[in-house]
Amino acid sequence: MLKDPTETLKKIENKDKIFIMCRRGNASKEATEFLLTKCNIKNAVNVQGGITEYITKVDNTLPLY
Repeated sequence: MLKDPTETLKKIENKDKIFIMCRRGNASKEATEFLLTKCNIKNAVNVQGGITEYITKVDNTLPLY
């Protein structure tokens, strides 16, 4: 049985920024919006472009998947 994430979310609320990242940035955008609006986690930040953009602009030694 999965644990209720409420306690974990309370622990990270209003601390350092939480960067949400996925492959291209679409799913992380939705997850960030969920955290901001439904969970009242105000320090969630979407990484636009995701891992793919990070690899192409920052570290092209990493493999694309």
